[in-house]
Amino acid sequence: MNEIISNLWDNSPTFFSNVVAAIVALIVAVVTIRKNRQTSREKNSLDFESSYKRSDKVDAAWQEILTLLKKDPKKPKKPMSHWGLNSVRQTKEARALMTVFNEWERCGNAIKHGLFDEGFLYKVYASTVINLYVACKPYIEERQKVNPRIYANFCWLANRWIVKRRRECLKNELRLPFNLPFPKEKGRH
Repeated sequence: MNEIISNLWDNSPTFFSNVVAAIVALIVAVVTIRKNRQTSREKNSLDFESSYKRSDKVDAAWQEILTLLKKDPKKPKKPMSHWGLNSVRQTKEARALMTVFNEWERCGNAIKHGLFDEGFLYKVYASTVINLYVACKPYIEERQKVNPRIYANFCWLANRWIVKRRRECLKNELRLPFNLPFPKEKGRH
């Protein structure tokens, strides 16, 4: 082995400097690629946030959803599951739900595949996603009777963020073993 190294040194004195330069170049390339991927995720997340906030269609859909969720004792409301029925799919209420859920389905899919920065979007939209999921779960379940895969990425995202929020709420508390239910205090779902 020493003889091989000695021969390399005698015959190709630049061999070792080339190896070192190649290793350094490899490290720089890997770090650059990782940083570019993170920057791309952040840019994609900012683009999603911008398009979501500036979309007139999404804004109008949210206004319709808020009307559906508003509790008014004078007007009896239809249950949320009603809007998931195929027979009412073309109503403005059902289309509003589809609009918002399709946006969040797209977001969940992008997060799942590493295209969006989950941490950034969690900080901005966690409460929105969790509350939307909890309030509209009967709608989702009704739609999933027709197609079990519908809104699967949104459900994955919402459940993931619910668990993350629970962990944040339980930061200094004893966690319950064996998936025992959490108490319904401190805003936990």
